[in-house]
Order: sequence, then structure tokens, then C-alpha cells
Amino acid sequence: VRAALLLGRPEACRYLAQSRCFGVKGRDDGSDFLVTARGVNDLFPRASERARVWSTLAAVLLLGNVRFADAADDGSSVIDCEDEEMATTVAALLGLSGGAPELERAMCERRLTVRGQVRAFTACIHSVGSGSTPGGGVTTAPCDVCRPSCAG
Repeated sequence: VRAALLLGRPEACRYLAQSRCFGVKGRDDGSDFLVTARGVNDLFPRASERARVWSTLAAVLLLGNVRFADAADDGSSVIDCEDEEMATTVAALLGLSGGAPELERAMCERRLTVRGQVRAFTACIHSVGSGSTPGGGVTTAPCDVCRPSCAG
């Protein structure tokens, strides 16, 4: 299953590696996974639905391995070149036909439609998770790091 979902060893996933705990004494991960898989089978009777569930879960897990960097000069964010292959993998798992560039647009650009007009804003990497918005999300307001280049 791991190979089909393009997953490597648990130690290679940043989300999992943060705890440095890859097993619990007295627990059998294989058996626990089978119980979870049976639950997914019960909730999603069609194979295509189950495949989307597993693919989405794998993509979320691997998103922790995708890193972002400042764009050259405008304060916007881009996927770090070193993580392009990981971004391509995540995009494939999510079914994005545009690959890593489409994932980058989805993660680094916000679109707002007002009265039929679409405005695009680039997200500033410095404000991600900074608490600049309720819940610590992404803001397009200028940040202290790249002001005045952030368009806001």
C-alpha cells in the first residue's frame, strides 16, 4: 500500500519524524492498519472512493515535506526548488493535472471574486502560521520581513 501511495519510510515524513516515535510497545501497526482499512471499506463501498481517501491522506502526510521559499523580488512565495519532486508527488496524489505548478498556485495564490471580477493575491511566506489571521493562516497583508515588497 505504501508503494502505491508513493510513501516512503515513516522517518522520511516530516510530520511523523517530529515526534521521533515510530512505534509503540505492544502495538502492531500492521494489525491496526487493517482495522482502519476495514473501517474505510465500510464507509466507502466503491473502490474508487477508497482510493481517493487513501490518496488524499497520503497527500496530506507528504505536504509536510513540501517547503516554500520567497520569490525573487516581490515578496510572494514559491515551492522550494529542492522540493519540486515532492510537490509533483503531492499533486499527483491529489489528482492535479497541472502537477507541481498547479499545486504551487493553489498553495501560494488566493483568488477573490467580487461582482464577477477575479483578483489574485500572492501569499507571503513570512505570514504563514504567524497568527496574522484568525487561526494563524495565510494573509496577503504586508509582513515585517518583506515590507514594502508584499503587495498586500
